[in-house]
Formats: sequence, C-alpha cells, structure tokens
Amino acid sequence: EIELTHDYVYDESSDSEFTNGIAISKSITIDGKGKTIDGNNQARAFNITSNVILKNIQFINCKYGTSSYYSLGGAIYSSGSNNYITNCTFTNCISTKTYDNYGESYTSTSGGAIYCGSNNYITNCTFTKCTTTYSDDGSSGGAINCGDNNSITNCTFTDCTSTGGAINCGVNNSILNCIFINCTISTDMGSGSAISCAVNNSIKNCTFTDRYCVSTAISCGSNNYIVNCNFKESTSNSIETSGGAIYCMGDNNSILNCTFVNCSAGFGGAIYCMGCNNSILNCTFVNCSAGSGGAIGCYNNNNVINCVFTNCMTIRNGWGDSHGGAIYCGNENSILNCTFVNCSAVSSNSYMDIHASSYSSGGAIYSCSNSNSILNCTFVNCIASASSIYGSSDSSGGAIYFEGINNSIIKCNFINCISNLGRAIYCYGKYNSITNCDFTNCTNNNDDNEGSTFGGAIYCSGSGNVITNCTPTNTDHNSENGNENHNNNQNPSSNFGSNSGNNNQRTDSTQDTTVNPTSQPVKVTKQVIKIFASKKTFKRKVKVKKYTV
Repeated sequence: EIELTHDYVYDESSDSEFTNGIAISKSITIDGKGKTIDGNNQARAFNITSNVILKNIQFINCKYGTSSYYSLGGAIYSSGSNNYITNCTFTNCISTKTYDNYGESYTSTSGGAIYCGSNNYITNCTFTKCTTTYSDDGSSGGAINCGDNNSITNCTFTDCTSTGGAINCGVNNSILNCIFINCTISTDMGSGSAISCAVNNSIKNCTFTDRYCVSTAISCGSNNYIVNCNFKESTSNSIETSGGAIYCMGDNNSILNCTFVNCSAGFGGAIYCMGCNNSILNCTFVNCSAGSGGAIGCYNNNNVINCVFTNCMTIRNGWGDSHGGAIYCGNENSILNCTFVNCSAVSSNSYMDIHASSYSSGGAIYSCSNSNSILNCTFVNCIASASSIYGSSDSSGGAIYFEGINNSIIKCNFINCISNLGRAIYCYGKYNSITNCDFTNCTNNNDDNEGSTFGGAIYCSGSGNVITNCTPTNTDHNSENGNENHNNNQNPSSNFGSNSGNNNQRTDSTQDTTVNPTSQPVKVTKQVIKIFASKKTFKRKVKVKKYTV
C-alpha cells in the first residue's frame, strides 16, 4: 500500500511524460490520506488496468484531451476490471477534444472524471463541476462513463455537464443511493442530463434536484429499473423535450415507488415512454406540467398502476391544443387503481391566444387511440378548460377524453369534474364502454364564449358505445343562452338523449349508442347522446327498457 504524504501539482516542465496519467499495471492500493492531486488543467492523474484501489484522494483540475478518436477519463482511465475508487472527490475535471493542424476534431469525449470498463466499483465519492466538452462525434458522462457490470454507490454529483448525462453507462450497472444536483446537458442534441443508460441497469434510492436544461434527467433504453427515486424541479426549458424527469426510449422498463414534484417538459411533464410494455407503479406526481400529458406521456402497451396525481396540468399558452392534464396515452395502455386530484387541461392566458382556436381535452387523461383500459380510478376536481377572445374554444372531458375504438372505463368515481363537452367523460369514437361508474357533482364549464355547452356527465359521439350500470348524483346541467333547457318534470328516462329546448344542439346522423343503466338496453340513434343532462337530481340508477330517438 502506498500513502500520499503531500499534495501534488502537475508541472509541465518536469512531468510532461505523465500527461496521460501515471500508469499502474499491477495490483496496488493508494491511500491519499486526504491529499490533493492537481492536474493543473493539463494532465490526467491515473491510467490503471485491474485490481487497483484508490481511496481518500482529492482530484482537482484534471484534464485529458487527444486528437485521436477517443478522449476518455479526465482524472482516471481504467481499462480493466475489479478496480475500487472510494472516498474520493473530483472537482473541475474534464475530458475534452483537441484539434489537428487543420482546425478539425474527430474526438469522442467521455467521462469527465472517470472512464471505466467493466466490473468496477465507485463508492462514497463526490463529483463537482465535472464535464465533457461537446464534439460532433459525441460526448457522454460528464462525471463517469462506464461499460458493463459496474457499481456506483453513495455518490454526489453537482453541476456536472455533458451531452449524455453525469453518468453514462452500458449494461447491468447499479447506481444506488446517489444524489444529482443541477446536472445538465450542454447542447440540445443530448439526452439524460443526470443518467444515460442502455439496458438492464438498476437505479435505486437516488435523488434528482434543481435540473433545468433542454433534456430529461434520466434517459434509458430497455429493461431498466428505476426504484425509490425522488425527482424535484426536474424541468426542461424546451417545448420540444419529452419527459422532464425520465425518457424511456425502449421497452420493458419499470419505474417503481418514485416521487415527482414540479417536473415539466413539452410533452410528458415527468415521464415519457416511447417504447412498449413499460410499467409505472406506486408513484406520486405533484405539480407536474407539460403542453400535453402533464405528468406522463406514453404510447403503446404501457401500464400505470397505483399512482397518485395531484395538481398536474397541461399548459399551452399560445397556439396549439392542450391534452391530458395528468396522462396522455396511445394504444393499449392500462391505467389501474389511480387517483387524480385537481388535474386540469388548460389552454389560455397568452396574447397569442386572443385570436386563436384553442382546444383542451381530458382534464386528467387523454386517450388518442384504441383499446385503452381505465379501471378502479378516482377523479376529483378535474377540469378541461379552454378560452379565447375572438377565436373558437372548446373543452372536452373534464376527467377523461377518449378518441378511438374499444376503450373501456370500469368502476371509476368522478367527483366535481367540469368541462364544456362531457363534464366527466368525452367519448369520441366507436365501441367504447363505460361500466359501473359513479358521477357526483359533475357540472358545466360556463366559460364558453358562444354559449355552446353540450352534454352532461358523459358525452358520446360515435356508434356502438355502451354505458352500463352508471350512477349520477347531483349531476346538474346549467341551461344558459338557450342551451338544453330540459323540463324538470320529465321522467328520468327521457333525459337520456333529450333535446328539448336546445336550439344549438349538435347532432350526428351516424350516432348509434347503447346505454345500459341496468341490464336493459337503451337504443339512441341520429343524435349525439347527452347523458345525465337534466337539472333533476338522481340518487338511483335509471331503469329503462327501451328508448329510441
């Protein structure tokens, strides 16, 4: 074992042979005893192979750059395995590009502080202002770039910058109990400002805070596990970015027991799933926002289970529509046992919107395609709201907006949901089903400038939609500007599809919706159906044998 007895500073006049780092090719332990190795912004500290232990060393101003293709590891380059780096600090370390005589650079820069291969261990280390400089051939791992089967534990990363994360890792790596503070990417071409990982990596018990840049915090490929992590103020400053905290590019990723607070992006404020079969379980989302998909944006065959969404919203100030206050989803996604409170889809509050047409859909969930399932969910105080002064404005689905076929909503509760079209649910498509749902105090949003308020708790446009065993309670429809002036003395059955007193009512000759308040069908044709639209308060299920318009 070697112990350092004093601080070391690189001196070009006497140490030029060590620009690439002191070479170590045998098993050895170096205990720095808290001493400092200063690369003087000119040299790397160590170039090691295997079975080396580096501990209790402070690395500052270490720098490595080459005109060859790879520039790897600003402070430490490890080409082998079974190396241990523990209780060390890395400050202002950099991997950079250099230029040839013609002013060209073809260098890929990786690992501002450490570059390591496989089966290495980095524990209890601190990385501050470590970076890789941008190059056309890529840069990654502002602090660490590692290959496969490495372990990074109990480390802190602050103000680390790269185009591919503070950590860039390959396959089967473990990142445990780490803290990432204000880690960013340096250009809009990168991804994963804190971590960029490929396949089968595990990220557990980590904290990500105060990140404001053009990218997401974690960018991952397939079969990765993100567990018990906290994301706070993970914000993208670009409307073109998807996933303020996590971007899942591949398939079969699992996000478990994580918390997302004040996360935002252009699409999918906290999480964006581009691939298939990703699972988001037991997670909490608070104050997350995006242009669409305030908390989550996902496409095919993903699962959202046992999650809570509070004060999540879409914000679209200016041109463009706003969809899915909490979730925006595509095909064959499942949303189970989730709670949505005070979620909203909003499109307003911009001078650009004065003359614009603005549309907001799905205060909690927007489904743009087919075969999605929403089961055992609760929606409280969810709102879809759009406004413009001279243009047109519509809001659809205070809680849920379905657009497509074969979607289902089962055993859900809707309380105090508001929208112009479909106070709780807007169903635009065919063969969708709404079963065993309860609606309480679901009302109109009367801010529609043209007075065009349609529907009650549910608004269906399309054919073959089925509504079964649903219960409205205190679901009142306000009749203003000549819209839907229903007779309070009507039988409850006549309120399904009723158009009495409505001079501005929309119709659809292709409409063919079946309503099953109990087990008996109600056939409605030649009209957009308006469910629970009467002023009369119901506290029982409506029993109708057959009613046709």
